[in-house]
Amino acid sequence: MIHLYLSGESPKEIGRKAEISPKTVIRHLKKSGTQMRTLRESMKIAGHQGKLSRIQNPASFNHSGVMAEMYNAGSSIPEISVQLKIPQSTVRYWLLKKGVVLRSRNESLKIASEKGKFSSRKGTTREFTQEWKDNIRKARIKWGHENAKGVSLKPSGYFEITTGENKGRPLHDVIMEEHIGRKLAPNEVVHHKDKNKQNNAISNLEVLTNSEHARLHATENHIFMERNEDGTWKKSSHINR
Repeated sequence: MIHLYLSGESPKEIGRKAEISPKTVIRHLKKSGTQMRTLRESMKIAGHQGKLSRIQNPASFNHSGVMAEMYNAGSSIPEISVQLKIPQSTVRYWLLKKGVVLRSRNESLKIASEKGKFSSRKGTTREFTQEWKDNIRKARIKWGHENAKGVSLKPSGYFEITTGENKGRPLHDVIMEEHIGRKLAPNEVVHHKDKNKQNNAISNLEVLTNSEHARLHATENHIFMERNEDGTWKKSSHINR
């Protein structure tokens, strides 16, 4: 085992021949007083034996110098990676280790553009003609008509119309106007009889003046109101709204 190690074989190779683990080989070597090689010495021996790739073997290929020359000549890190068949992270590591100042993204894009890697319109400002703008507007309006739901439930609890001439108006107001055949007067309001704001069946709706509507709610609320000990009114949790 000692003879094999001193002749240049690694613990892994010795372990494979002796059918034992590399850790066992190392333990026996240390126990016998054998001076273990450093990682650099082990890599150097493996390089001389042709057991490392061209990039891994610094004795056979000055990869950092070649990478630096390629990068300074205009090659990108991805291009160097493809040509040398090594990971981009390895290219970046050796460039930085070599002291190469990496280009900014804008500088890289400029070089790539000069190499013709971008389309002729890359980086140019697109100009929209008035006809083009009109067509975009018409297309969006058409899409809205074909895909809009027409109504939206608002935080207030009421449905609101989202398309057409009544856009932005409460749905129950429009339903009532269609039923009575006229527009609501400024002092009129549509009341939901069952207090369900989303029940817009015509049988559940009625037209009231603002004063009638306020009086109705006041009367309904007083039905469920109780007095405090000092005689003031307090609202019950069952108040109709």
